[in-house]
Amino acid sequence: MNKNKPFTTLLFLFSTALPLLALAQESTPCESYVVKSPDNNTMLLPLNLQSTTKDGVEMRRQIKKNGYYSTYSENAASLIALKNKKAVKPFEENNDPYYKNLRNSPSEFSLSFPFYGISSVENKHLLGFAPSGTVKNKQWTGITGYFNEDNLGTCRFVTFDISVSQRQTVYDPDYTTYEINGKPTTSNTEGNDASGFIYHTSWAGKRYAKMLECANKKPLAKQSLLAIIALAKKIDNDLPDTP
Repeated sequence: MNKNKPFTTLLFLFSTALPLLALAQESTPCESYVVKSPDNNTMLLPLNLQSTTKDGVEMRRQIKKNGYYSTYSENAASLIALKNKKAVKPFEENNDPYYKNLRNSPSEFSLSFPFYGISSVENKHLLGFAPSGTVKNKQWTGITGYFNEDNLGTCRFVTFDISVSQRQTVYDPDYTTYEINGKPTTSNTEGNDASGFIYHTSWAGKRYAKMLECANKKPLAKQSLLAIIALAKKIDNDLPDTP
């Protein structure tokens, strides 16, 4: 695969990627994203796939009726498993530049953008950092930070440098709000009592595409999604969205 070839993708194609909140106006294209209807547009095919598959249709039906998608969530279960720091395997020296295990500090790998940590999160709650995205010019284009939050459970915050990776996030205007500091935003919840629940929000600005997810084993709580969005607003300010 040619890493330098631009392509369009739906941000973070996890099982939690289906937008929950809706009713936003279309916007003009930005460096890292575009808000545009997927109808009759082959360029936005990745966005269409989830809405037309059987699972995607059922997901939308449940979210419309119940406010969340009821399913065993592997994302929720795997994230909750990291709550105990003993489950985190620290990075060991490895000659493979694509090694994505957790490190204690973001300074332990090279990034394509300046990153100084997550000031909104206390150090005692941090579990570690892992490189994300792809490697370009010997630098990673993304980073994932893992941490515990007293009320929300175990969380991960992901940032991608879209200006370097040359990717573009596509947002469907019917499922997009601008809750995260005026940036296009999608949010939703999935899970069940067996796996736990994961609360997801993702957004994009001029340079960075970002995501925040938190998971816990508590009963489903609609206010948790609102709390995730509030936390995302604070975390977003940790990394100014300069082009």
